[in-house]
Order: sequence, then structure tokens, then C-alpha cells
Amino acid sequence: MKKYFLICMFLIQFAGVKAQVDMGKIAVCGQYTVTLLFSTDIDFVIFGNNPMLDIIDDMPEYENYAIFQKGKTLILKANKDNIPPTSINIKTMDGVLWYGFIENKDNSTLFYDFTKKVPASSQAASTQSAQTAVSDTGNPVEPLSDSNKNGDFEKKLDHVMKQSLEYRKFGLISGKLTFMVPNIMNDTENMYVKIVIQNQSGNAFEINSVVFKHVEGKTKGVKKNQVQNEERLMPVFEKTVSMIEAYSKHELGYVLPLFSTGEDGRFIIQFVENKGTRNYQIELSAKDMQKIKVFNL
Repeated sequence: MKKYFLICMFLIQFAGVKAQVDMGKIAVCGQYTVTLLFSTDIDFVIFGNNPMLDIIDDMPEYENYAIFQKGKTLILKANKDNIPPTSINIKTMDGVLWYGFIENKDNSTLFYDFTKKVPASSQAASTQSAQTAVSDTGNPVEPLSDSNKNGDFEKKLDHVMKQSLEYRKFGLISGKLTFMVPNIMNDTENMYVKIVIQNQSGNAFEINSVVFKHVEGKTKGVKKNQVQNEERLMPVFEKTVSMIEAYSKHELGYVLPLFSTGEDGRFIIQFVENKGTRNYQIELSAKDMQKIKVFNL
């Protein structure tokens, strides 16, 4: 009988994400390039299935789709045929998260203009903020502001950051870099993660990003781990740095929405080095995740 830990993803209001927009389905083939234009510069782009193969002249090369990103523009082109549909998530610098699906098929649309598309969730938030919530007793209730939410996240995260070492096996050593996850705690909606990075080398370690994802392999009818479901998590709150100086140690803290996976699933924390090709990855099994302590609420 499969065991599941709590379900909660993309239903939480992300810190730094003001609204979400559904881009729908975007067709991309190998014959034409497809251009996506936004009103604000792009912060990052994440594919559900587009593994990076190499970095050539500081430019990443991907297996399924070629990507060119600059400013407000994202250009896509398929590298081959018969690519299964995959998800795409784009965050722009104005805090809007754009999401949709990429389909590998002949396309009649070469240009997608999202500059005038108004986030529906942003409109809903404006409407909700203009109204006063009412409790079961009929008394007005003040809505929970973003500052209050962040204050609650910060309080619990600080508690986790101050805890003594709880987990000794969640980590990796690569050369003179050590990555550890000594403490994790859950509440009813979120997971609070403490990460320690120790740099014992003479060069600074510059972090491009820290990627959190749940991966579950589909083994029916195919070889094990050949096909996988992958869901990436966006932090709702974080305390982090972008540079680990030489011969120094830093503690990073993240609050992530909870997500469910089967007993064969894995929770992966991946550290992406800026202008580097090395892959630093910590994996926690679903069995490990089920043992994580919870806050006493």
C-alpha cells in the first residue's frame, strides 16, 4: 500500500510571484522558430523535460528544444521530432509566473505576444482585496496580508535554522565543496528546509539557482527510470545568498509547498553553478521524507 505525504503545490501564493498566467499550448517544430514576447524581462525558464547536454561558449545545449533567451524575448526550436508534450514555466521580473505546455508539432503561429495579457489571478486578487471577509459569526475579518504570511514563514524557518543537526545522511561532498541538509520540518502546508554549503577551496562558489523537484519514475512497459514524472517547486519564502566565498560556510533557508509522491518517488535538491557545468544534487527518498518532523500546531 502506497504511502503519501501531504499534497500542496502551486495552490500557495509564491513569495515574489504576484500572479500566474496560463499560456495554454504552444506548438514548436524543427522547421521554424517560435518567439514568445513578454512586457517585462525574463527571470528564468524551466522545462519539465528538456535535459541539458552540454555548455558551449557559456551557452547551454539542450536535448529536446533549443532555447534563446534575452530580455523580454524567448525563442524556441525543436531539436528533433516526436518529442512528448512537456510543461514550461517562465517567471518574469515583475513577479508573474507564466505556465503552459510545449507540443512538438507543426505550427501555424510563429509569434506569441503576451505583453497585453492581464493575469487573471491578479484581477481576482484585486477584487478580493477590495472586499471585507466575514467570519461565521458575521464579524468582519481582516485578510491575511503578504507581510503577515512572510512573518509566519520567517518565524518557522528561523526555528528550523536554529535547530541542532538532525539529519546526517542528507548531503554530498564534491571536491572541496560540501552540501548538507541538516534540518527539515513540515507544517500543514509547507516544508522548511535548512541547507549548509561549505566551501573549502580557494575560489568562490557562485550559485545560479537552487532547484527543488519531486521525481517519480514510470516503470510500466518501459525500463526503470526511462520515463519520469517531474514536478518542480517554487519557494514561497527564502533566506539565501548567491555567493559562497572561498574558505567560508553559509546557511540557506527555504520554505516550499508540500507535494505528494508515491513510495518510489524522490525529492531532489539541485545546485546550479553560475557559468559552470558541474552538477551538485542531493536526493531524498519518499521513505526519508515520511520521517520528517512536523511543527506542533
